[in-house]
Amino acid sequence: RCGILQCPSGLQVAYVSGMDSNKSSKDGCFFKEEETKQLCAKSEDKNFKGVDMLLTSDWPKGVTEYGNKLVDTSVDPSETGSEIISQLAIKLKPRYHFTALDNAYYERLPYRNHKVLQEPARHVTRFISLANVGNSSKKKYLYAFNVVPLCHIKPDELIKQPDDVTEMPYGKLLRNKATNQNSQQNSGQNFFFDLDSKSGGQKRKND
Repeated sequence: RCGILQCPSGLQVAYVSGMDSNKSSKDGCFFKEEETKQLCAKSEDKNFKGVDMLLTSDWPKGVTEYGNKLVDTSVDPSETGSEIISQLAIKLKPRYHFTALDNAYYERLPYRNHKVLQEPARHVTRFISLANVGNSSKKKYLYAFNVVPLCHIKPDELIKQPDDVTEMPYGKLLRNKATNQNSQQNSGQNFFFDLDSKSGGQKRKND
């Protein structure tokens, strides 16, 4: 269901098939967060720079943030997408991220994979959603391009930022996750033992 294909040319293609099991009750193929953790772990390698392509069925949650307008009204950006896929995109830093589940064409402006003036410059990611093959609305379902494997590109060339580059769209997701983690940690510190109480050291909630 998920993995990274290493092509003889050096091209690296990461993939996750199916829909987020947390987001859909429909019959079909699903994935769980546990299945993607091994992929995310690849980014912990100090020599890891990213992958050339990421192929997913689900959209990443929040991908339209800071981007160009989504013209296709069949997709609601506030409802569409998986946070697990967003996390995977953050970790794997694909140069191209393709998806084709929602029968919608959307080519987002490229976004940065680093914080300006805070982190070393990295290559950009281009997110592209393609429609169903032969769809009646004649939405775009093919995308032709030439790609040189990341491992064969000089660092200075790789990190060049196009004029229309935007901030990473998943910043809000990262902030919310950090807030939730802090809340969970703090919730475990809201109790103390009142040693002066006649209750014999009964655990009492901290005011």
